[in-house]
Amino acid sequence: QTAPVASHLIFLVMIGVGGIISAVLNGGISMSFDLGPEHRAYFGDGVLLWLVLFLGGAATGFGARLGGGCNTGHGLSGMGCLQVGSLVTTASFFGTAILVSLLLAWVL
Repeated sequence: QTAPVASHLIFLVMIGVGGIISAVLNGGISMSFDLGPEHRAYFGDGVLLWLVLFLGGAATGFGARLGGGCNTGHGLSGMGCLQVGSLVTTASFFGTAILVSLLLAWVL
């Protein structure tokens, strides 16, 4: 049985409301269209910045679809239920993250 559409919309709106409340309580709201000064230093402020952000988002969505869920779902729910697929997937996420961070540290 699925939840009514209204409950999904309320959930979505309240995620935004919660984010706004958190931002106001922590000193105010500011908009940013990048990932900070280090990201800007690597990719600049132009088209490359937007291309990297777009490709990163597309790769994340593709990976979540390909892996049968997001890394958080596999890590929290799947690992807690000792599902073999989630164990393998989470190990792959962490292993890839470690390799990429070591590669970036070596290259940069």
